[in-house]
Amino acid sequence: MSAPSCVLHITDTTLTAELAAHRELAAVRLRLLAPTVLTSSAAVDDVLAALRDAGYAPVHEETGGTIRIECPAAPALATTNDAA
Repeated sequence: MSAPSCVLHITDTTLTAELAAHRELAAVRLRLLAPTVLTSSAAVDDVLAALRDAGYAPVHEETGGTIRIECPAAPALATTNDAA
């Protein structure tokens, strides 16, 4: 096992599991460390790029390699009132 170069702090356990199992992220070798923590031995920039390419919005928190990912708020549903 190689030493992690970045740590992902995630606010939601379901999202953590989703990321750990995501096929498009296999190249960055995400490993589950705790229910809301993933690690990767890939370079921080590579992990950020892979997450963004897969449709996530990670935030690089500090130079030590910590990445934060939060669940986005559910989009508001547009409603229409068609008067017929």
